[in-house]
Amino acid sequence: EIIDDQSGILIPENNVNEYAKAIVKIVENKVYFDQLKDKAYNRCKALFSVDIHVNQMIKIYNKITN
Repeated sequence: EIIDDQSGILIPENNVNEYAKAIVKIVENKVYFDQLKDKAYNRCKALFSVDIHVNQMIKIYNKITN
């Protein structure tokens, strides 16, 4: 899931002007880019880490074997 200005930039479909604005915003604002990049990375790390995946698989296994 992409959260606008948290893990990415949401742009309306087929809206070339908004797409261009988003690119310019990222290119011209290094602080914004770094914040967006870091938030996206941390979100992915939290949601898709090996530990989380293993724990979810163990829960499923326990659920179907009990």
